[in-house]
Amino acid sequence: MNSQWNVVIIRFIMFVLLQVLLFSKLAILGTIVPYLYIYVVLFLPIYVSMPICLLTAFLLGVCIDVFHNTGGAHAVACVTAVYCRPRLLAAIYGVSYEFNNLKLQNSKLKQLFSYIFVMTLIHHTVLYHLEVFDWTRWFWILKQTLYSGLYTIFLIYLTVFLFRKKYL
Repeated sequence: MNSQWNVVIIRFIMFVLLQVLLFSKLAILGTIVPYLYIYVVLFLPIYVSMPICLLTAFLLGVCIDVFHNTGGAHAVACVTAVYCRPRLLAAIYGVSYEFNNLKLQNSKLKQLFSYIFVMTLIHHTVLYHLEVFDWTRWFWILKQTLYSGLYTIFLIYLTVFLFRKKYL
């Protein structure tokens, strides 16, 4: 268990630094930004209790908020995504999730893609709604969610396959 927490801590620090120093600068057309830091909350160990997951998500979001000066939007988006995580995992993985014998990194491509896609969509939808906080700009929110979400999903998938032990 300690080695898994070491991995989580290293990922936390590494992805916050990468997001702040690199990925925030990789904007396409000036506004489409990949938020690869959500990799940390996507791949938290399954057996971790909900309060610990929520705290980790909150701290991750606050770290990004501090550097991006976004007033808590990233923290709320991360916490919302993590709050939805158990039901989403149960819906996608079923019995494997309920008996805690699930390894996300080794799951089937279809299930992994569904999980990453929905979690990223939840995160980005909340994030952009909070950034704009104006329902009259719903089309911009939808566009940003879609484009930044696809950019993020692509980079998360690339990261998963680069660090995957078993290739499909």
